[in-house]
Amino acid sequence: MARAVAIYQAKLANESTEDKKGQQTVFREVEKAYLAETGRVIKLNDSTLANLAKGGRRLSDFNAEKGWLTLEETKRVIEYSVETAR
Repeated sequence: MARAVAIYQAKLANESTEDKKGQQTVFREVEKAYLAETGRVIKLNDSTLANLAKGGRRLSDFNAEKGWLTLEETKRVIEYSVETAR
């Protein structure tokens, strides 16, 4: 997602007003480029990418902020769980 947003913002900054492409066109180009590079098909959500391009936050980032544990604490809990499971 971050890669698609960066490409979209770069294209907006570089293209003249007459040559600007729409969001969906740019996002479809990113999907095709990813397929050519990796051989894997991805489907990018236009609304989510447009929101991120405008400076919005990913839902997973927002939800992570609401969590009880910090990232470091989460890693410790996972390590402990794996260790005790063995």
